[in-house]
Amino acid sequence: MDNIFFTGQFPYMYSRFFNNTPDLQDYFLSLPEDAQRAILSKDIQTEDELRDCITQYKLCE
Repeated sequence: MDNIFFTGQFPYMYSRFFNNTPDLQDYFLSLPEDAQRAILSKDIQTEDELRDCITQYKLCE
């Protein structure tokens, strides 16, 4: 995808969420680069927090 701003692996915290829920990774990668950066800068501790954050950015598109 063109909007992926990093290569290789996700930061550990996020890769464990994405490994358990591949659709969550696709949902994240469908966001614009600035939204991806904003999400990665947050202190997200659970998969639900990550999903909620992604959903909030998706609704703003």
